Amino acid sequence: MRDFHFQQVFTPEYSNQHIFSQTIKDELGGVLEGVNYTLLAYGITGSGKTFSVFGHPKLERGISYLAFDHLFALKAQQEKKGVKVNFKFTFIEIYNENVRDLLSEDGKRQVTIG
Repeated sequence: MRDFHFQQVFTPEYSNQHIFSQTIKDELGGVLEGVNYTLLAYGITGSGKTFSVFGHPKLERGISYLAFDHLFALKAQQEKKGVKVNFKFTFIEIYNENVRDLLSEDGKRQVTIG
């Protein structure tokens, strides 16, 4: 069995912007060098995963939207230098051991892993 240790715990007082800035913002530049990146939200129902990842239109942007904004700003910088940049995004949900493609037209397409 492996042990996993917390590097940081963010209480509800921290904004999504603060969490984004402290965790993944500086790492996203690696995407432009071909590094794959995964944003994983894990926790019990009602723990705030959806709010953290997607935010609320009237309250606060989620971490995924902040990451997209940052990635597309990095892309624009590179394209000004004549570098072509393409992204491929995948959104999946794993719930009760079922995997769904959240970008499919109806959001219900099952995904097979393995």
